[in-house]
Amino acid sequence: MYEVIRKLRVSRGQFWGIVMAVSIFLVIAGCSDKKMTFDQKIWIEARDNESWELRQKMAQYLIEEQTLVGNDKNEIIQLLGKPEDYSDVSKNEMYYTIDLFYGYDIDPVRVEYLVFSLDSNNKVTKYVRKLALGGL
Repeated sequence: MYEVIRKLRVSRGQFWGIVMAVSIFLVIAGCSDKKMTFDQKIWIEARDNESWELRQKMAQYLIEEQTLVGNDKNEIIQLLGKPEDYSDVSKNEMYYTIDLFYGYDIDPVRVEYLVFSLDSNNKVTKYVRKLALGGL
């Protein structure tokens, strides 16, 4: 390895400095991946497998793209599956779990949802992330 350094006419200190800089860049670039394109199969499987990180990334993609505004309620259900069924949720909203953390308790400590708001014609008007501490 030091043969290569000598041929490049770079000191050992400079070489290791370059190696460190490239390593730090790769770590930072790898950590910034907070979204991924939407994939229906992965979305459904992620819920079944409780792979919440995948759902969070896809939800972020959907929120940034806002391509589902104007879609019908049934189109959303066909795409994302059946929403959560809570008795205290308005009929003009649909909740999809994107993160669930229990901590040391039997009940969830933190739940994050992708929430769709619907108009009187059951068309999506907006969708956002919603964090609920201690469940819904």
